[in-house]
Parts: sequence; C-alpha cells; structure tokens
Amino acid sequence: DLAQGYTPHPRPEPATDNVALAGLTPAFPFSMASLGGLMAAGGAVAAVGGGGAGAAFSKVLETAPAGKITLSGGIYAGPVDSNPGGDLVVRVYSAKGVLIAQTMVAQDGSYSLTFDRPPGEALLIRSMDSEPGDDEVATHRDEASLELKPLPAMMAAVPLDGVGPSVRVNLSVLTTWAAMNLGLNPEAPPADQPLSAQQIKKANAWVSELLIAGEDLLSSQPVTTVNKDGETNARPNGYGKALHQLSWLEKSHAMGTHELL
Repeated sequence: DLAQGYTPHPRPEPATDNVALAGLTPAFPFSMASLGGLMAAGGAVAAVGGGGAGAAFSKVLETAPAGKITLSGGIYAGPVDSNPGGDLVVRVYSAKGVLIAQTMVAQDGSYSLTFDRPPGEALLIRSMDSEPGDDEVATHRDEASLELKPLPAMMAAVPLDGVGPSVRVNLSVLTTWAAMNLGLNPEAPPADQPLSAQQIKKANAWVSELLIAGEDLLSSQPVTTVNKDGETNARPNGYGKALHQLSWLEKSHAMGTHELL
C-alpha cells in the first residue's frame, strides 16, 4: 500500500472546528478536525522538504531523451468560469525546476500541450496567472459560496516511470495538497527537487485514499457539485464532493486555498 508509512509535510492546525456558517451547512459535511485527523494519520516516513519559494525561474530548456509526451487535462478548484485574456497558463517543469513547456488554458478550463520527455523521474505541473498585475483574472465557481472567485495557483507532481506518450493530469486542490506535502509551493516556480517517482506516488496515494477512495489522483475526472452557472449538479462524483468539502472549510474558516492546505 503506497500510502502506508507516509507522513505529509507539517501544517499548522487552525483554532476552530465549526463548518456551519449562519445556518448554512455543506451538502457533504466535513470538519477541520476531521481534516486535521487525516493529516495526522500516517506513519514514520517524513515528506520531502525544500519547497520552491523564491527559486530561480530558469527558461533554459533541457536536452531531453528521445520521445515526446502529450499532456492534457483540466483545472478544478470548482468549475472554471472564464480565462479572460488567456492569462491562466499551465507550465511544465522538470524535477530540476527547468521550464519545459507552457500553454494557455482554454475558456472551459482544459489544456493540452506536447513536449520532449525530460530526464529525471518527475514532471512538476503548475497552473497560474501569467500576468498577475493586470485586471484579467481567471475565475471559478466556488462550490461553497457559489460566488465567482479568482483561481488559485495549483500544482501536481507526476511520476515519469511507466508514463507513455499520452498523459492526463487534472490539476485540482487535491493534487495541490499532495504537491505541497512534498514541499512544493504552488505560488512559486519549483527549484531543483530531489523527488523520486516513489515519493510522488506515495504523496498522491495518501491524498487519494483519504478523500477519493483510492482513485487515481491525477487522471480521475472530477464531477463538481455545482455547474459553471452556479446550479446544483445532481450527480457529482466522489472527487467533486471532496472539492466541495474543502471549499466549505475555506469558507467556514475564512482561509484561502493554500492557507487551508
């Protein structure tokens, strides 16, 4: 079992445990105490530290082994509403923190790009606002408040062993949590990371087994509890329900996504 013996990167515990807000309750109840219990579960193996905050941003492309990878997927903090100006992009880095490729995210939150397979055991994928100083901000429908909110930067760590020419990775709050547990910082380009494929698999499996019944964290397709227009989706899946629960925790504790994680 990959997740056994895995301990996530430590997080400070919030002071309160109340999810209900002014008579409102989440459709799928989940408390900060239960999240704290999940984060405390695990064994003796420490997560890899050394996040990317303040890391140098290298635009020099690496010499890659033969073969190409086509990477595709979607962005999920809640349903993506818009990407005005195309400022929301997905950037792909090698485990050394070298930028390999980037692409603009489509208006529906999907993305696709093809690049040379890099050396090393991992891909680090990051979605972020490429022009944070302007007024064009990509937004998503928050599943707790139903308001339109700016999309947070998100991240995923992908093990390269066994990866074929086509890979699907959905960037979400859950993949971001797994990446942060490896010491990565979604708000900064990654630095050179001493991450093995096995470490990444353990971090991804830990979050998956806690919140989405062991489904593949990277390729599973979230079906959210609300639609882009704010209407309730009558048939969300387990992944969408987990995103809903985390949205309620953000709302009830007045926290941002990265602060909560």
